[in-house]
Amino acid sequence: MHTVLTGPRSCSLSLPGACSPPARSGTARSNASHRPSARGRSPFAWFTTTLRSRLVGQWYQNQPDQAAANLVTVSAGVTTTGISAALRPLGAITGRVTNLAHAGVGGECVTAMPFGAGLDPASGTAPAPDIAISRVTGRYTLLDLAPGQYKIEFSVGCGDSGFATQWWNNASSAKSASVVTVGFKTVTGIDATLRR
Repeated sequence: MHTVLTGPRSCSLSLPGACSPPARSGTARSNASHRPSARGRSPFAWFTTTLRSRLVGQWYQNQPDQAAANLVTVSAGVTTTGISAALRPLGAITGRVTNLAHAGVGGECVTAMPFGAGLDPASGTAPAPDIAISRVTGRYTLLDLAPGQYKIEFSVGCGDSGFATQWWNNASSAKSASVVTVGFKTVTGIDATLRR
């Protein structure tokens, strides 16, 4: 289910007639930090989805951030049409964590640290790291990653112990770590061989 925030309430794009215009007329720049009010200020043009759909939110007309967002004009008693978006799926990173004997290591913390990322368009804050825990086989999946660049850290503390922290691709620090670029698909083969 896709949702567009339009003034004082959110409405479902999948339910015809569920969207009603805001209480007042006006033109406003999209603003993710503004919360709807009973007075209907600042119509939104930020598209988002439910978590289960795993799609990337976006600004109207595919603008990269609030500063570049296009204006949407709405009038009281008139339905504003044509405010649509084609949302794309979030990305993911998968791999396997092993020891020097090539056996899977379960309980390893695998953290995707955003690298060179701008602010999250929905919250206006820097994106938070995403964490997965390797299974007994050593396999892990970092889900629901926004498109961008990440550095991947492998560390103890999620159930295993005794291994040195390392970064992908066999780096000893974040500074020397290789960057993984995530788009609208799953990046595979981001593996680590741990040492004690």
